[in-house]
Amino acid sequence: KQWYQRRVAITAGIDEEDNTPDPENLPRCVQPGSPEPCNMPEKILNGYRVEEIKNEMYDIVEQARYRCNSGYMMSETWKGDIGWCRSDRTFELPYCMDPKEWHTVEFELVSGFSKMENAGRVRARHNYADGSSGDWYAGCDDHFNGPAAGAICRSMGFRHGKQVTADKKMKPISGLPFGITNIFCYHDDTLIMSPSCNADKYGQLGWPICTPEEQIAVQCFNEMWKVDVGFSMVERSGKMFCPVKVLKKEKSTDCDSALIPLL
Repeated sequence: KQWYQRRVAITAGIDEEDNTPDPENLPRCVQPGSPEPCNMPEKILNGYRVEEIKNEMYDIVEQARYRCNSGYMMSETWKGDIGWCRSDRTFELPYCMDPKEWHTVEFELVSGFSKMENAGRVRARHNYADGSSGDWYAGCDDHFNGPAAGAICRSMGFRHGKQVTADKKMKPISGLPFGITNIFCYHDDTLIMSPSCNADKYGQLGWPICTPEEQIAVQCFNEMWKVDVGFSMVERSGKMFCPVKVLKKEKSTDCDSALIPLL
């Protein structure tokens, strides 16, 4: 119950002391098809807004910088102490915790003998405010999704990630216990500690029973690619050639992203 109430508070911008919702974060109506300011919340869990950041193109606020109340430590977004709103009017916000409860999640890729670039089985551990670290553990792939893979990869310095099926050379990490399961995120712009993500302690509900082959495997990357394949018969020395055009996707915006041909 306390966990659920905290997630609701983080999402709604409720101050933990007075439980008062931030009026700027309540539902509202907007004109369809027109850019609207975000009304970034003045308060986050155990913290407050210190600066609004405008989109220079539209001259409207769409991000904000936050600071923790005295005695608390920040659980950051992948932009650090900056929160933002999405095109669907949801928010991604940092939040602040008591140092006794604060931690980050460290991830590492274990590729084995696989030649897949920036890919591998995932192991994780908690790092705490006092500088200590917990034991390494694996995540079970039950309900795991692409946005969660992206969250894991962003924690390791990449921009994007995807879930992959481990090949025969990417064997399970030997002797690694499962620590979490039911890992998924609702948005593909988060870190795994975001209120937009879920992770359950393995075995807390009495299930599931995961096998080593169900250890999570991801591939991380910094660019989004689209491969456009057009088929045509080109005979050269009795062989057929298939032309392939590779397109590089620009940085995502609220509008449809353009595609720039590389070849």
